[in-house]
Amino acid sequence: MLFVYAGHHHYPDINMKSIKLTEKVIESSDMLLSVTDHTAYGYAFIEKHAHCILDRRDAFIKSGIKNKKVFKA
Repeated sequence: MLFVYAGHHHYPDINMKSIKLTEKVIESSDMLLSVTDHTAYGYAFIEKHAHCILDRRDAFIKSGIKNKKVFKA
């Protein structure tokens, strides 16, 4: 199952479930994959609670977040 933050594009052939991005959800995830760089996301909040972040769009770096748990992809 692929969990995505609300507002994702609908792909009928992929089993996705939209979830609220909470502290509990972030902390219970092994890794977060960032595939967008929209300013609507709280990157500092995500970074604070995440264990590992794979950043496809340099959203965290653009937001001024440079951390050893954020990896550029």
